[in-house]
Amino acid sequence: MSYDGFEEIGSTGIYKFTGTATGSAGQAWDANFQAIAAALGGLAVGADVQAYSANLDTWSGVAPSTDGQGLVAADDYAAMRGLLSLGTMATQDADAVAITGGSIDGAAIGGATPTTGTFSQATIRQAADQDGWITYGYDDRATYWLRGNVKSNGDAEVRASNALNVMGDNALSLWSAVGYGIAIYTGGNIIVYDRVSSNVKRMEIDRGTGELSIPSDTVGLKLDAAGTTTLISNGTLATLSKPLKAAGYQSSDGTVGATADVAVAKVGGGTRTLHFKSGLYTGYTDS
Repeated sequence: MSYDGFEEIGSTGIYKFTGTATGSAGQAWDANFQAIAAALGGLAVGADVQAYSANLDTWSGVAPSTDGQGLVAADDYAAMRGLLSLGTMATQDADAVAITGGSIDGAAIGGATPTTGTFSQATIRQAADQDGWITYGYDDRATYWLRGNVKSNGDAEVRASNALNVMGDNALSLWSAVGYGIAIYTGGNIIVYDRVSSNVKRMEIDRGTGELSIPSDTVGLKLDAAGTTTLISNGTLATLSKPLKAAGYQSSDGTVGATADVAVAKVGGGTRTLHFKSGLYTGYTDS
């Protein structure tokens, strides 16, 4: 059967457009359209059912969930994001993300590409028996590092794989609570350098003997204190209850440390004799 430019395909009740006629309009016949129409013709229909195709010849009915139906019926993108519980980060560019709340757990930040970060306050909760933070030398994670951690007893440590320099543009101080001292552990001597004079060594404490030595080109060691001390009483040298090493004094024979008494002139007249024994200062007498 055919009429007005359409011809039935066999006895299927499906017509194909074979031409044009005055006052008519239609889509020319297509084999794909025919396959889709034939598949859809056998599809069971019902309320809230959508047609889903695995290919042109295979179609089935799918009943979307209430959320799915709401997503399809949403008026715009904003409504869709609301249904999917997407916040403002869903609309931000990958290279300009602003995170203003919440938390980030289990993510590596700057692990592959070094970058900068700005924090008003950073809190680090370290795992048991692990460093709380590690700073690596540029492009060398195997050799040079700076680490810090807090032990289970509350003591804190800062360690470096190489030399550790602590510098201050102005004063640099070490503080301890009242009743607690400051301990220095060293595998070598303790040395004081003068930065003003091209880092010249001014003082050295021997690690093994505890001996304090002053280089011969350094201005003499000055000891002073207000009040009464074992060594000085109101600016006056006192008799020592224990001997003091005469570090920095060089005798005429070139040895360091006097081996005999040394007489010096007193301001205002008279002589003060400093008593030494085996390089140790033991006291003085005036005459």
